[in-house]
Amino acid sequence: MSQVPFINRGPELQRVYEFVDPARMWGTTCVICVQGDPGVGKTRLLQEIEKRYPATDFPGLAVPDLIDFDEIELHDFRQVDLKIVQLLTADFVPYHRLFQDLLKMQVAGLSPESIASQKQKVTSAFVESFNRFSAKRRVMLRFDTTDALGMGLPADLTSYLQTYLPVLTNVVIVLAGRNAREIWQVLAPGIGDEGTLIELKSLGADASAEYLETKTAQLHITLSKETLQKLLV
Repeated sequence: MSQVPFINRGPELQRVYEFVDPARMWGTTCVICVQGDPGVGKTRLLQEIEKRYPATDFPGLAVPDLIDFDEIELHDFRQVDLKIVQLLTADFVPYHRLFQDLLKMQVAGLSPESIASQKQKVTSAFVESFNRFSAKRRVMLRFDTTDALGMGLPADLTSYLQTYLPVLTNVVIVLAGRNAREIWQVLAPGIGDEGTLIELKSLGADASAEYLETKTAQLHITLSKETLQKLLV
């Protein structure tokens, strides 16, 4: 079934565009945090962002698929790197080789010092390959359901971002979740003007009525005014 047309989020989409725009923001590293209660439309906003930036109209922008922390394997942040590599389909050969070497070293039980040194090499290879790709196309990475990592401040996620934000170039990272405000408060001092917190509120009465009318029309059902009013309440 097709989705209801996007309703009443024009200002939020405009704020996203201000940081995504390849022509104006080329080379910068930006962060957008999207805060909102369950069901308010955070995921829908992330989906709409992708629709608004087709490759045909924005050849200088790469928008890979959504990365959703509802996928339990992504709670291991090594898997997040692998997911990004998979989505970008770029030349990450050195990264893959070093990552496989790391896994072999861990299985062999090498010293913590050797493991730590190899992890740094893996991180450096990821950054070099990513930046080689982003030198040609601005990248927008979208992370959904950050609260699946734990409410409040997910330490693993903020540590991951603080590792990469100073060294990745020409990228805008969008994070959505019920704890996005807490994440933003930690990241904001290092971001400055190249980022924003978007707080999604519930749709107003008129927008909610428009949504219901559109949805019932799509479902080919008719509801009484009294029923529609109860649903809105």
